[in-house]
Amino acid sequence: MTITCLITVPLENPQSFSIKADTEQCKAIAEQLGVVSVTAFQAEVTLDPRRRGLHCSGQWQAEWQDHCGISNKLLNLDLNETLDVRLYWNESDSVPDNADFIELETEDQFDLAALLIEYFSVAMPDYPRAPDAVSEHSTEEPETFEEPKTRPFADLADLLKDR
Repeated sequence: MTITCLITVPLENPQSFSIKADTEQCKAIAEQLGVVSVTAFQAEVTLDPRRRGLHCSGQWQAEWQDHCGISNKLLNLDLNETLDVRLYWNESDSVPDNADFIELETEDQFDLAALLIEYFSVAMPDYPRAPDAVSEHSTEEPETFEEPKTRPFADLADLLKDR
């Protein structure tokens, strides 16, 4: 059972929404994101209608478990993120190039929960790493670059001197 929060657009006035995933919804989110488990997912969001879109502000939090990309140790991870974006549902010439577009589920609705889960998937690390994990390919000291003892254009300088 996935979590949904359908919003009908355009909104007339600012509206606040509270989303909190239950145990079954957390399982569905974990399966969707390919992690071991999601133990909590919640958000407090305000949607404020603006000309040609919505201003979306608020906070979202997530707690989940995944394996370390190096040691395969099970990690407890969390994110607490601020949300402050403009959302558009109609592409037009007057919309900025870097705008976030929302996909409408029907002619006039979008799923706020699906949008937040998408932000979660982008914010989470691709390869979580335990603080004590050491890669077998890592070195204790970073490689240092030594300046060459000879100048690369020394021969050219000698040729120009002979002219």
